[in-house]
Amino acid sequence: MDWIIQTGTDSEGNPVTTTLDCQINVTWAYQQHETIDYGDLTDVVRKVILTYSATDTTTGNASHLVSGQADQTLTGTYPMDFFPSDKAVGNPNCYTKVLHGWTPHENLSQADMVKWVTDILECDSNFRLTCFKQFVCRELYGHHYDDPTG
Repeated sequence: MDWIIQTGTDSEGNPVTTTLDCQINVTWAYQQHETIDYGDLTDVVRKVILTYSATDTTTGNASHLVSGQADQTLTGTYPMDFFPSDKAVGNPNCYTKVLHGWTPHENLSQADMVKWVTDILECDSNFRLTCFKQFVCRELYGHHYDDPTG
């Protein structure tokens, strides 16, 4: 993914930019989940929280890290909320094409919950995953430069 940053200005005050070819690799791991009781349904997964380690493997970008960022890896937590009430009352929701029904948490493994979240991030042509990778680039290298004249 190309990430354009402003690295300075020229003698006329025009922005000088650099395009970074960021190759963001993400490792996900289960951290915890929360459940909710909804009517006759008990212990329905309401939220899954994953930890992530996202690394830009393009080593040439290291010279452009924002102040305070020690390396090209960003770590943190990623919460994904689910809406079990939709399923309980028979309404469709935005995740039905990924998740075919809700399962009480005692029937799920941690790997299942990680798969739920990553499937959702990858649906719709990876739109959510691309947004997450853009977040990583912004945290590592600063705001994306958008040319106001172009």
